Formats: sequence, structure tokens, C-alpha cells
Amino acid sequence: MDVNEYLHCDELPSPENGAVKVTGEMFGDTATYTCREGYWLSGNRERVCQGDATWSGKQPECRLKIGSMCTPPPQVPYARHSAPLDKDDFPTDSMVQYTCFPGYNPKGFPRAKCLQYNGTAQWFGPDLRCLPRSCGPPGDIEHGLREGDTFTFTSRVTYNCSEGFEIIGRPYRYCQSNGQWSGQLPECRPVQCDKPANPQNGRAHYTSVSYNSVVNYECRFGFKLVGPATRTCNASKQWDGIEPFCEEIKCEDPGPFYNGYFEGRSYSLGSTVFFRCFEGMKMEGARSATCLQNGNWSNPIPKCL
Repeated sequence: MDVNEYLHCDELPSPENGAVKVTGEMFGDTATYTCREGYWLSGNRERVCQGDATWSGKQPECRLKIGSMCTPPPQVPYARHSAPLDKDDFPTDSMVQYTCFPGYNPKGFPRAKCLQYNGTAQWFGPDLRCLPRSCGPPGDIEHGLREGDTFTFTSRVTYNCSEGFEIIGRPYRYCQSNGQWSGQLPECRPVQCDKPANPQNGRAHYTSVSYNSVVNYECRFGFKLVGPATRTCNASKQWDGIEPFCEEIKCEDPGPFYNGYFEGRSYSLGSTVFFRCFEGMKMEGARSATCLQNGNWSNPIPKCL
């Protein structure tokens, strides 16, 4: 709702046997009422100039304090009394009972009585405090921490897990009016990584996929591993490092062979090439070479002289 900043409320009259003090007559200004000695205020003690140019509430009254009547009973924080809320005066010997709100425990005397004292009716009692109910310690969790050290009604505690663990259940618990903590105590469980895939022509070996678990990679015969041989499951539910792969082991071409030729053109692991000299030439050196697991030939190329 738009408010006209230039609007003003009407001037307020003072109540009979009382006074009104205003901070102004513009929007948001307040009016405070008081009564002269021997009178008590019935109604709103404060009124506010509203956006529709009217004062909130109704004009209060200053009523004469009659010696045989008590004013409304005193208020106790977090408690209600048994007297009607719309009743403004109470005869002598009236008794009211106080009850604490749910979630609060009473401590002290919970009743008040209207009695004559020095020619004036006044309330005696209550001598009552309403204290928030305790829920007791909410419990701790393994591999985690609890935040919050107040365990009374309306209090909240928060649970957080250590690195590499995730919370199962609600991370908050509230102390309820019945003295019990809401929900169940959560748990911290290790995070889980996805199952690692076997590299083509190889295998991934692991016993667990939880936080800090390790996977080992190996390749079948004739292949070598390119990349890390081990990876660890981290707190982000990922295997650290890059995924390795298996590459076939091959030896390079043996090189130029003068005055001779090769027999065998496979250069994979375990393959053997045979050296032959042209007719009339004599060989110096090994007559064959085998591709080894380190990718090198077992013998150098011989000479044909």
C-alpha cells in the first residue's frame, strides 16, 4: 500500500483524568497515554498514526482506582492466567491461577490474590518463573561434530561430518516442548565413489569404493599401463588422477640391415625376427632378435660382410 508522506492524523483529545503525549501527527508518529494519580489506564497505552490517516486502536479511559477493586492481574513471561482477558477490574479476594506455556516448567508460587493493603486493593503473587524445559544432551556422532551447547526448549543443534564422510539423516535437531529432541540422531558414513571400470586389455583391482579406498590397475601380457597404477577415492566421491589405459607393447623397426634382409615382420612383444645375409656374404652377430617387455630387441642388428 502506498503511503502519502504528507498525510496527518487528527489531533487527539486527552482522556478525562489523564493526558496524551504525541510525537507528531504524521505517518508513524505515536501517542502515549497516562493517567493522573488515583486512576488507572483501561485500554491501549500507545497508539500509532497509520497510513490511512487514522490512529490505531481506540481511545483509552482513565478509571478511578476503587479501594475494593484490583486492576488486571500482573503478567508473567511465558505464562497465562485464568482471569478473563476482557475484564478490567477484580473484587477483593479474587484468585487467579497461572500456568506456564508448553515447553516451560513452573518454579515458585503460581497463584495471585486480590487483597486490601493500606486501603488499596492490590494483587499479592504470583511468585512464579517459567523456565524452558531441558531436553538433555542430544548425543554425538562418530566421524562428525555437533554445534550448539544449549539444550533447553526452542534450542537447535547442528551436526557436520568430517572430511570424506556424508551425513545420513537430518543435520538439525530441535528441543521440543515435550522435553524430547526432534527426529533421530544422524550418522556420518564414508562417501562412496563409483565402481572403477576395467581398462581395455586390463583389470582394476579393489576391495572397497569408500573414502580413501585404493584401486590398482594392471594390464594383460603384451600390454603396458599408461597412467597411474593406483588411484584413491577422495572426499568429492571421485577417483583422483586420470584414468589409465593399456597400450600394446611393440618394439620399433630394427633399423636398416645392409647386405641382408629380415624374416618376420611382427614387432609385438615376444615376436622374433630372423636376420639373413645375401648370398656370398658372411654374418657377424646374432641371427635373431626377440621383442622384450621393455620394448627393446634382445639383440642388435648383425653385420653382413
